[in-house]
Amino acid sequence: MALCVRKWKKVKNAVQILASVADRIVTDFGATPVFISMQHPDDLRFSEKVLKQMKQKGYILSQRYTVDETLSVMGNMSLVIGMRCIR
Repeated sequence: MALCVRKWKKVKNAVQILASVADRIVTDFGATPVFISMQHPDDLRFSEKVLKQMKQKGYILSQRYTVDETLSVMGNMSLVIGMRCIR
């Protein structure tokens, strides 16, 4: 399962919320969360905070990838969850 997360500036406990959601998906569906940064390095730093709060195991793709590489990785996931907030 790919998670493409972004910091919510107006939600103070966004890290805890997203960590809880990711943990729940792991326990309910047996998925392995893989965090993918769409805007490097900002999304990477936020993903690291979410993963640190999770109780379940997950992974972060920490390198910067080309569009084709990113689409290939996402295309091989059983589920992709992305978020983009409008300012």
